Amino acid sequence: MIKFSLCIEPVLAELDFYDRIEAAAELGFDAIEFWDPVGKDVARIGRLAAKHKVAVSICCAKDPWGKRMNAPASVVTANVRESMQVAKDMGCHALIGHFHSAGVPGRHEHLSGENDYQNILKAIAATGYDRFFGLEYWPTYDHRRSLEDVLMHLKS
Repeated sequence: MIKFSLCIEPVLAELDFYDRIEAAAELGFDAIEFWDPVGKDVARIGRLAAKHKVAVSICCAKDPWGKRMNAPASVVTANVRESMQVAKDMGCHALIGHFHSAGVPGRHEHLSGENDYQNILKAIAATGYDRFFGLEYWPTYDHRRSLEDVLMHLKS
């Protein structure tokens, strides 16, 4: 069964970053994800995720905007090594296994638009995939209500 992951960066801005982990769990998500780990207490993220029984499905490689894959090989390799340590510090046991999604156009709710996410999820499930389907979008209305609506829509 596909698991749902919430990128906690663009949502629930009224909450402290770390409090969004609990909110994601309360809303019914199986995992959380976030952008650049630089400046974040990754050990705390790992502890809070474990406490609220959500996985950390993904975060960007350390300093993703400064160290692109077209940088010199030594820079990319060092960044991947550092990123693997960040993952270990959070208790992550896998480095790959994730779909990334947002409504089209606009990166908003998955409820309408160009992509029929219910059919996309059926096709993904038919392959036997049982990892994370990540939601990274900017809600157009009350964030909690939007997240509830989208998750219910995708699970139906």
